[in-house]
Amino acid sequence: DLKRTVWKNLGNYNPQDGRLYVDRLFYRRTAQKSLNKYLIVVVDQSGSMVDAMVQCAILASIFATLPRVVVSLVAFDTNVIDLSPWATDPFEALMRTNLGGGTDGVVAMEHARGLVTDPRRTTMVWISDFFDRRELFEMIKAVKQSGVHFIPVGSVSGRGYFSVDEWFRKR
Repeated sequence: DLKRTVWKNLGNYNPQDGRLYVDRLFYRRTAQKSLNKYLIVVVDQSGSMVDAMVQCAILASIFATLPRVVVSLVAFDTNVIDLSPWATDPFEALMRTNLGGGTDGVVAMEHARGLVTDPRRTTMVWISDFFDRRELFEMIKAVKQSGVHFIPVGSVSGRGYFSVDEWFRKR
């Protein structure tokens, strides 16, 4: 930063030889250090949650277009489908889902934990009705304790009412 360097060093000007002696240099920051943020969106696609996939695919595609945000999109019922390569294209992500059976969030959580590279810069959004095995709750606690910011999002039925397992809701 030439202007600031000259201004701050004017007290070092020597009129006899017409020179400015610089003892402090100042720099202008031209590049900003920025680290990626990680967003993992996990969507329950059991029979009661099929309608949520459309909104989640759109949400993931919006976040995937943001700079320095790495988005992973995972859908699950009793199986897990990693839709991360298609997170920027909601139509393609929807065409690749063919779920709608039971629920096994434990398997999905094991997969999602494998996607965490830097827990302090990772947010995991879990969209489900949480009608799942109780083991999932302990896994959620472990993920939170690792430093991941965990956001549980409950299911909303077509009539606008929350449809979330009472046991999970209380905890």
